[in-house]
Amino acid sequence: MASAWRTRPACGRDGSSVMTSHVVRALRRWRITCFFVDRDHRRSGVAREALDGALELIAQAGGGEVVSFPNELAPGKRTSWSFLHNGTRAMFEQAVFTFERHIGKSKTVMRKTVPPARG
Repeated sequence: MASAWRTRPACGRDGSSVMTSHVVRALRRWRITCFFVDRDHRRSGVAREALDGALELIAQAGGGEVVSFPNELAPGKRTSWSFLHNGTRAMFEQAVFTFERHIGKSKTVMRKTVPPARG
């Protein structure tokens, strides 16, 4: 995990200026960009299994911040499953990702912090 020294001014008890330093650990950044699921196996949970597997591998690699760009399905509007290669907002919400913002008509930014695996 990356570390960086940060130095900042602080005020001493007598009002004098002192410098303090501390180590800041930066979170590793990960992106989950797309899933390919064969046409014969769509809508059967394969993409969700792949997402869970990716999150487990990220945890084993030390964890970090995970960002993805899933589609948000419009209520009542049919969407071809072949266009959902980024997954759906609902799938990422089930995996406890947090909605951050919309980008474009149907894309979203979702984020999750994954802790390191234990052991």
